[in-house]
Amino acid sequence: MGCSISGNSADGLGGGIACQFISSPMITNSAITGNSANGDGGGIACQFDTSPTITECTISGNRANDHGGGIACWERSSPIITESTIADNWADDIGGGILCQSDSNPTIMDCTITGNTASTGDGGGVACWERGNPMITESTIGDNIGGGILCQSDCNPTIIGCTITGNTAGTGGGIRCRGDSSPMISECVITGNSANWDGAGIACWDGSSPTISNCAISDNTANDDAGGIWCRSDCDPTIMDCTITGNTAGAGSGGAIRCDGSRPKIAHCVITGNSANWCGGGIHCDGSSPAITNCAISGNLARMGGGLFSEYGGSPTITDSTIAGNWADDLGGGIYCSGGSTEITNCRISDNEAHDGAGMFACDGSGLAVTNCTITGNAANGYGGGIYCYWSAPSVANSILWSNTAPLGHEVALRAVSDPSTLTVRYSDVQGGVGEAYVEAGCTLDVDHTDIDANPLFQNPELGDFRIQAGSPCIDSGFGDEGITVPMTDIRGWLRWDDPTVEPNPGAGSPDYCDMGAYEYTGPGDVDGNGIVDGLDLTAVLTAWETVPGDALWNPNADLDGNGLIDGLALTEVMSNWTLPSAAPQSATTHAVKPGRLGAAPGTRRREARSGNVRRR
Repeated sequence: MGCSISGNSADGLGGGIACQFISSPMITNSAITGNSANGDGGGIACQFDTSPTITECTISGNRANDHGGGIACWERSSPIITESTIADNWADDIGGGILCQSDSNPTIMDCTITGNTASTGDGGGVACWERGNPMITESTIGDNIGGGILCQSDCNPTIIGCTITGNTAGTGGGIRCRGDSSPMISECVITGNSANWDGAGIACWDGSSPTISNCAISDNTANDDAGGIWCRSDCDPTIMDCTITGNTAGAGSGGAIRCDGSRPKIAHCVITGNSANWCGGGIHCDGSSPAITNCAISGNLARMGGGLFSEYGGSPTITDSTIAGNWADDLGGGIYCSGGSTEITNCRISDNEAHDGAGMFACDGSGLAVTNCTITGNAANGYGGGIYCYWSAPSVANSILWSNTAPLGHEVALRAVSDPSTLTVRYSDVQGGVGEAYVEAGCTLDVDHTDIDANPLFQNPELGDFRIQAGSPCIDSGFGDEGITVPMTDIRGWLRWDDPTVEPNPGAGSPDYCDMGAYEYTGPGDVDGNGIVDGLDLTAVLTAWETVPGDALWNPNADLDGNGLIDGLALTEVMSNWTLPSAAPQSATTHAVKPGRLGAAPGTRRREARSGNVRRR
């Protein structure tokens, strides 16, 4: 206790202190500085079942000619390191600050690990190697050279509540996972890290599948690909409840996330304000099949695929998500799909911008399938404000394309290259219908009597409220057959149902009908969408009382009249429509088609655009 151990050297391990063979000293309030070892552990070495307790110590300026410049733990050694500073140490190999190797599982809590160097570029702060599984909590790991944390060769550390910032590496500036290593990373701030190549925030490959939850991953910069997270080579990470913002892929793709041959699960994430010099400002998928659910992908920018870019047979699924306000200098402001079979269900794609294909761009034989989506407010300078098809065969069902703009095909544009494009549209509301579509010779816009051209009656599009109002022609106008399965819930998780006030049903299905678009109409006064106007709805209105968009308690669903203020009008609507449980909707499942269809209502607004070949059934 209270020792100063300085300027020592060892030919083997442990320049300052060496603990071996079941020795577990208590080291408290001590300074271990300027020591060196020709082997491992410039400051402290722990080997063969040793577990010292290291508390309130400063371990700095030590050097190891092998591993673990500050502390080296291996061969089943599991020290407890708390409230200590491990700074400015150097390792010629891995683990500039701390090495955890060979079944060593130290506990690192409330420590500052900063300014350390691993000269090989691996694990500047902490290196976990060959089944080293430390518990790292409430610590700051910053400004290390060789990356913040390395997890390699079957390592599964737990990293909770840490700030990982300002670290640099070739790959994986903040955290690097490789060789079947799957750490659990939770409640961390991963910010301001950099990579000379890829994965500035987190990089995982070679079968590594970390779980990343409740983290803020921001302002990381990769010189090549993946500013935020890089998933490569058979990795299946789970990324949930994270905010991924302000990350940059300097010369490459995937500002927030890049997936190469991987299958990440991305859920309940906010992916905003990221950028890529090339493709995928938000997410880039190269031969990958991510499952993206309940995410907000907004304000990202790239040359192509501002929100999401998919190529080389990638088959992402995007469900219950918002893709809005993204920008592409060239193609695909919201989404770019080249080949593969992207599926987009229950999504709002709005206010994206691009030269061509502001909402979506599909090319190279893409089998893009769009179901129950609202595509609105997207603006292109050339072709296709809503959807632009270029040698592809997408399908659209149960969707709304409205108020998109482009000189050539406001809602839809089809062009032919080596092969013509075909777009199949069923049970959808397309503004201007075929009259405003741009269809080049040889291409086919396949529409039929199930499609309409009528104002969907959005609640308040100026405030970004694209729920449909009572009386909308999109209510009960969807279907669930011919290979298209109606989702049981809408973008908010509310049940899709047969509105009993709409008779006869203009859609098809038995026994239920769903609405066109991402948002199901649930009736006046129903804030929570359960089909019953009751105390839950009243509580929701009162909780959000007198709030406006941007307020902490703002609830857009409680803005029943769409005026941008939770006020007496919303309260009156709840009280005026108080109902009994018998009014509850039934969930939607796969439906069979019922013969018959009401005639399509005429459009309420016309814009000029060129049109070509159209197939009507």
